[in-house]
Amino acid sequence: MMAASKRPVLAGGQSPYMPMTEDNPARAVSLKDRYHSNKSPWYCIPLLPPEHFDFDMLVLRTVYHRMEEFNLYSKEHKGVHIAVFRRSMRRMQDMFRGEIEFDFNAFGAHRNATYLQWNDIRLATADRLPKVRMNFAERVSMVLDGNTNSMLGMIWCVFIFTAILYSITLIAVPTKFDFCTEGFHDEGCKVETIVLNVIFSIDYGGRLLVSPWCRHGIVSTQWLIDHVVVDPQDPNAPAPTQAHPLQRLGFFVAVPMHIVDALTIVPFWLNLLAGASHIQLGFLRSMRLLRLFRVMKFGKFSRTLLVLGDTFRKSAQSICVLVLYIAMVSLMAGALIYRYEKELQTDEEAFASVPSSVWWVATRMVSMHHSLFMASGIPQAAVSTAIVACMGMFKGVIFVLPIGQITTAFKDSWAAQQTQDSLRAQIEKESQVPVGFEWVQDPLSPVARIEVFKYGEDGAEVNIDAHGSLPLPLFWDKKTECFIWVRIHSHQLADHFCGSSFPEMNFHIIWEPGEFTKTRDMQPHGTLSLRLMEGNHFPDMGCSWACTIEVPVRLYGPTSVSVHKTGGSEGCNSRPTWENSEKATFNIDWVDAARQTRASPASSAVNEPNDLRRVAAMLEEQGQRIQELQQELREARASGLTKM
Repeated sequence: MMAASKRPVLAGGQSPYMPMTEDNPARAVSLKDRYHSNKSPWYCIPLLPPEHFDFDMLVLRTVYHRMEEFNLYSKEHKGVHIAVFRRSMRRMQDMFRGEIEFDFNAFGAHRNATYLQWNDIRLATADRLPKVRMNFAERVSMVLDGNTNSMLGMIWCVFIFTAILYSITLIAVPTKFDFCTEGFHDEGCKVETIVLNVIFSIDYGGRLLVSPWCRHGIVSTQWLIDHVVVDPQDPNAPAPTQAHPLQRLGFFVAVPMHIVDALTIVPFWLNLLAGASHIQLGFLRSMRLLRLFRVMKFGKFSRTLLVLGDTFRKSAQSICVLVLYIAMVSLMAGALIYRYEKELQTDEEAFASVPSSVWWVATRMVSMHHSLFMASGIPQAAVSTAIVACMGMFKGVIFVLPIGQITTAFKDSWAAQQTQDSLRAQIEKESQVPVGFEWVQDPLSPVARIEVFKYGEDGAEVNIDAHGSLPLPLFWDKKTECFIWVRIHSHQLADHFCGSSFPEMNFHIIWEPGEFTKTRDMQPHGTLSLRLMEGNHFPDMGCSWACTIEVPVRLYGPTSVSVHKTGGSEGCNSRPTWENSEKATFNIDWVDAARQTRASPASSAVNEPNDLRRVAAMLEEQGQRIQELQQELREARASGLTKM
């Protein structure tokens, strides 16, 4: 694992993480590597899916967050006990039969931690995330699921999305416009039947065939997290074992979105079988309406629909209770209304039988009596009128509890989605800077001002109005050593590249905090060393480049800023170097002078005799006062005995 002090970072808007070469750690790698980021552009994505499945930082961050939800997180120690975390990682190993390798000693070993914080996990897995080798079926499943880690997956995702839109268009357009004749409609149905259903059949059939050989821990991240971190209070917690191939097939078929995929292609194949066997199945034409279920496939591309689907899944019991309430009230009220209306011998068709009366009540319970058949009619009996009044009041009551539970389920699902989005945003932000170098993009970090100038042909300094900001780790309480690329802003220099590129300068930074550093109060004290290494994107003007570095060494006073001027560059091309430049050392002292004097061991040693004399005088004064009080007490007792 690479040490934290050997990771160069980049400031000024580019990718901050930059590996170094083994032979010369003072020099950065090529320009291509320097602009490398975690998100590769689309043209750099490989054609085929990867051979290994990498568990990214989002999975580990979600696992850590799940531990917080299950009260496995200690607020006092601000972390998870290392034994709890190791147990969860052991469960992940057992799920993949030991294919994942973990160095358990790496977690928190740098500080002998008993409780792991999130940064400890980041530091242990920054250079070697766990990964599992995928089989052929799992790689095919990733392509058919439209995974974006391969070009084939992205192409298939766009292809299926376009096919869904085209299928819906063929259903809707011919019924809207008059110029769409019946022949056009039939031709459209023919194209949809022959082409689109074959496409959807290949999509569903391919995923169905490979599902028995696809491990759930790879195809479903949520399933993996649910089995890695289990609720300690749940007696039915799942075991960390792999499922049988038949179980995987059953899980695949039972997924709601997979059921939708199957229903959309059933009419086509049933029609095909009926035509081959000369069986007249006229009702299959109505089953073509199942094609509208393809709209639900957009749930893959809409998080809101996924939240709604999860809400209905969690609220299934509440919905069943609501339907049961309506059925019970409709049955009892309908039977009573039928009895009293029959005694009056009314001619209302709605009350001709018990089922019709129950239907009449049910339509009013759901407020659909104006839109459904056999829902009209007015009861004539007084008892029936009272029943209807009571039914109206009860209708508002029975909807309160289920709807409240459904609302709560929606809020929980939406909060879980928002939490997942926030975790994803946190991981994306953290991926820009390695562990220990968060100060590079921290807006509160102090900066050193860089002023770039050039030497003319006569050796005189020529100001070109070029400047940059170098972030400094002054608020960091640990020794830090890194390389930072700083972007130099200058319209004069950018004009040479039509404003598309700006010069950059690479600095070697060493920060050693002192014993008086007060990180919490943002009062650094220590030694800062800076050295200019090289540049890039400088215009080839045939001149030597140099810069001045202004470092804030104090908070106030005329000596609050220390200025260092570098020597001229050795190259006159677009990539100048300063290999022989001297290292500038700055003594940073932002600590308040009075506090420092009181906290200084030297000053304490000087004032120690005075303090001892002062304490002795106070003790002597208190002793005399005690003797005086004792004498007064004796005199008071003596006077009291005399009076008696």
